[in-house]
Amino acid sequence: MHRLTFGSDASLRDASHSRSGCATFRFVTRLAEQVSRQVLTDSRNVVKPWSLGEHAGKFFSFTKMNFLDKLLKTIDLWVPDERQVMLDKGKDFEKYVISKFDKKYFTIVDWTRDHNINSSGRLVESNLNPDLKIRYNPTKDLFAVECKFRSNPVKSSKINDYVVNWSKPEQIKRYSDFMSRERIPVFIVIGLSGEPRSPEYMFCLPLTSAPYPEIFPSVLDKFERDPRKNFFWQNGILK
Repeated sequence: MHRLTFGSDASLRDASHSRSGCATFRFVTRLAEQVSRQVLTDSRNVVKPWSLGEHAGKFFSFTKMNFLDKLLKTIDLWVPDERQVMLDKGKDFEKYVISKFDKKYFTIVDWTRDHNINSSGRLVESNLNPDLKIRYNPTKDLFAVECKFRSNPVKSSKINDYVVNWSKPEQIKRYSDFMSRERIPVFIVIGLSGEPRSPEYMFCLPLTSAPYPEIFPSVLDKFERDPRKNFFWQNGILK
């Protein structure tokens, strides 16, 4: 029997260390109800600053500055850039997704950059597009993929259940506009739990099935796939 547990890092673990098939998202949501708000907060996996009581000695070693000066001088050493951490996770997951497209059958036509603003401070519109534009070589079909990694489901603001909050309304609109403008389908690939380079769960759904920021369990159940397997293209659908 497939049994899932939450590890100390609040990621979902496979207690049997084997996987006979894709577990449904309903398993995830049931277990998520047992997790406290604090655990969900910690699941962001962002290193937190040292407490002043435990590490005061590190600051007082600088005798020529007052305490506040010492704190400001050392803050970059112990407070990570949270946005950069999230960007790194996102890029790692994109690389994982790309690794599941066999080079024999798929070509990466375009891969957007991490930042919407370039070094000159100018907006780069193409960076607002979905992460990947891909061609299926046998038929020359083009499609786009937006990659999203989430450590855990979150409590919904609309229903009494856990959901995956995958994007913002303005981003969804941009992806929809891109789909209409380019006349190619857009797919959302979501990694859930585990690590970006080794997600526990994966879902691949068309943008038309994810028109809102929250994706409900009933929707995700229909589009779950084995994260270890390569993608394939069939009759205009990415699976």
